[in-house]
Amino acid sequence: MEREHRQYERERRVTILIITEKPSMARKYREALKGVPDLRVANSFGHIEALADINHYLADRLGDNNTWRGSIPHLPFVPEKFVHVIREEEAFAEIAKHLPQADEVVLACDPDREGELIQRNIVEIAADRGLMKGQKLTRVWLHSETASEIKKAFAERRPHSDYEGYYQAARTREAVDWTVGLQLTRLYSVKYGRPGHLISVGRVQSWLLAEIVKRWREHTDHTPQTFWTYTFKTADGVVFNLVDEEKKIRRFFAADAEEQKKLATAAGKPLTITAVEKKPFTEHAPALYDLKQLQKDAANRYKFTPDDTLKLAQALYETHELISYPRTDCNVLSPEEAKELEKAVALVERFAEYRQLAATVRAANPGLTLAKKYIGELQGHYAIIPVLSYDRPGLPTLSDDERKVFDLIVKRFMAALLPPAKGDATEMLGTVDAFPFLARFRNYTDLGFKAALGKELVADDDAEEEEKPLQVSYEKGQTVGGKLGEKKDETKPPPLYTDAAILSLMEKAHLLVVDKALREALKDANGVGTAATRAGFIPTLIAREYIKKEKQVYVPTPLGLELEPLLPDELKVPDYSARLEYHLWNTVKGKGSVGFDQFMTESLDFLRRVFDKIQGSAARLNQLDAADALGACPKCGKGFILEREKCYSCTDRQGCGFVLWKVYSNAKLTKTELKNILKNGETKKPLKMKSKEGREFEARIRLNRESWRADYVFENKFEKKV
Repeated sequence: MEREHRQYERERRVTILIITEKPSMARKYREALKGVPDLRVANSFGHIEALADINHYLADRLGDNNTWRGSIPHLPFVPEKFVHVIREEEAFAEIAKHLPQADEVVLACDPDREGELIQRNIVEIAADRGLMKGQKLTRVWLHSETASEIKKAFAERRPHSDYEGYYQAARTREAVDWTVGLQLTRLYSVKYGRPGHLISVGRVQSWLLAEIVKRWREHTDHTPQTFWTYTFKTADGVVFNLVDEEKKIRRFFAADAEEQKKLATAAGKPLTITAVEKKPFTEHAPALYDLKQLQKDAANRYKFTPDDTLKLAQALYETHELISYPRTDCNVLSPEEAKELEKAVALVERFAEYRQLAATVRAANPGLTLAKKYIGELQGHYAIIPVLSYDRPGLPTLSDDERKVFDLIVKRFMAALLPPAKGDATEMLGTVDAFPFLARFRNYTDLGFKAALGKELVADDDAEEEEKPLQVSYEKGQTVGGKLGEKKDETKPPPLYTDAAILSLMEKAHLLVVDKALREALKDANGVGTAATRAGFIPTLIAREYIKKEKQVYVPTPLGLELEPLLPDELKVPDYSARLEYHLWNTVKGKGSVGFDQFMTESLDFLRRVFDKIQGSAARLNQLDAADALGACPKCGKGFILEREKCYSCTDRQGCGFVLWKVYSNAKLTKTELKNILKNGETKKPLKMKSKEGREFEARIRLNRESWRADYVFENKFEKKV
């Protein structure tokens, strides 16, 4: 009894409840705030809640006909009130049990829109269940996970209403994607799909499919064109390229034949230097990893898919606790993390294979200070680095693939702690008979990080050209002898998308947007999708059989090629996402924007246009027809014969109209015998039939190719048309 009383007293005294988004953060809060009295910390596991399904809102109207097809007459719609349901009751119960005793609930979710949404939804569900009794709601906005920053953020927590813009933006994004994605998926599945084969449509996946199809068509439709390029190689080994006015290597095509003739007369003539520019350069190691760059490098080096890399990084974070949070779009650290790097280097040193590298880092940079390039303002989680708080007694055993991803992260991090490489960049311009030639090369005076890790790192996307160590420097006006070279080549088609290229496409989707304001909004949002979601779109498209992977590149399937023209035009360009992001960020910043209700009204108008168009369309997905077909239509030769409720008929019901019934004179026409008719013109065996008068008889069914109807064929060769 006394023990129960002490337990009761402990629970009764709980006045502050902190809710974090994941268990690892809950542990860090408990450790950092262990001296704070009357405090409990609970956690969710990301999205333990979700919006209710469409049928939840239509239950009264659907009755027993609660199928997708039965719901179509009631679509599209926007719920008067969006309802959230708990997907992980056990996780919610851990939070819920502390709520009645709490005087204050501190929302300590991730510092972004989605984090705000998750915990506001949890609070909303708790309120609906009667668990919120007027508790004070506050918000911790934490970018850094160090103990000092957790204490500071907790002390400076603010009313949750101060972050209303983040919530309204996230709420709008969630509602738009639910309204558009779920209802269009249901429409397309009923119109074009088959049982067990839904046709999913969505804001991001539909755009991505359209881009993959577009690139595939550009690639396959490409007609190679022959062209020539020219170089001038001096006796000192310096190679000058013939360039255009923009200093780009010039290609000569068939239409440039006259100029090529003039150039041919320049053979044997010297090159006159017209300009020399020499500048010192400093080259820092590549930026720290965000998720998309880690996924790109893992794809390029190890052929890992983005989804593979994300799962491996999650294991390094959650299971092994070796790296920081991986689902981040950020590639910098805050000043607070930059002060804690000794802990990360100490972890790296515990691995035998990195001890020499760690010694090199400590010798070159005893204070473990980072250049300004790697430190910045955080919008969410910081860059992916070895964890700053590893406290296990031993090291985990990693799989080969986990070790490969960890190796990328370690070496990218350690390189940032090494000095930059330095040298001179030289650019020289010259002419041969008025044709301009250009040479560029770099000479290193200090290899810096390259001495230890140059060949181990995967370069940034925007890295400069490879160094060409040449100790040559000509002067303006100097005449240089050499040899004019010609190279014949063909134009190449645009390359098909690899995993790395898909990530770049999604990241740089803003470049495809015409409107400047929308383009900047999508750029600020780091492109289409988020670090947490980008990896999932390709597996979804593959699972839906819209695309497939062939020799490390993605190509559309016949089904994907058929579906793409049927998708709404608005979803096949990134402008839809750009406009959404434009208004979401204006909402976050409090600049005034399209409100939730107006955006939902516009989404509903868009859906109504699509529903009217699709429901009035006679188009079909022949690839699905072919997959389910019993055979080609013998009448039109274009459609396919599908099994219906009472018959077998052509997919082109209006244009062709061919049909054979499932029952003739009380005899069932099976699918096997139907296939025999399609192949041989008649059933293989006589069917046991019964006349209207009840007389039993046997007859085969033969297809009459004039009337396209069934005839009875008796053993005495007598035929009866039916």
